[in-house]
Amino acid sequence: MARRKKKRSTINSKTALLKKERFTFYKASQYRASWRERCKKANGNLDDIPSRAVIEKWLDNKEPWICYLTKAVLNKDTFQADHIQPISRGGSFKLSNIGLTSKKYNLAKGNMTKREFKSLLTCIKKWEDGGEGLLGRLIAGSTVFGRRKRR
Repeated sequence: MARRKKKRSTINSKTALLKKERFTFYKASQYRASWRERCKKANGNLDDIPSRAVIEKWLDNKEPWICYLTKAVLNKDTFQADHIQPISRGGSFKLSNIGLTSKKYNLAKGNMTKREFKSLLTCIKKWEDGGEGLLGRLIAGSTVFGRRKRR
C-alpha cells in the first residue's frame, strides 16, 4: 500500500502556528538541529551543544534581544544567533560563544571574529554610503560562494 504524503500546507500552517505561539521554543529547536548537523559535519563533540530547553531559556533571558555587534534592539523577524568566534576559526557551539545579531550583519560577518568585524564597521561607517555597498557584496559573496549556496 502506498504511503500518502502530508500536504505541504498542513505542515506550513503547523509551523507558522508554533512559530507564532511558542517562538523561543521554535527558534531553540531550529538552532539545536542546525548546530547538531554542523557539529557532525565538523566531527565535533555533540556534548558541547546545549539542549533545546537550555537554548529556549537562554533566548527568554536575552529578551529584549540586543545585537552584540551594534547594540541595536532586534525583533523576532530579523534576529539570528551567531558564533562570536567562528567554528571555522576554533569557536565552539557552547552558549558562551553565541551572540544575537541581525540577519544582515550575520551574513556579512561570515567567518570574521567579533573584533575584526567591529573594526570593519568602524572603518566603513565613515564612507559616503555608510558601507552599505561593501556589506551588500559581503552578503552576496556568502550566499553564492559560502555555505549558504542558493538552490
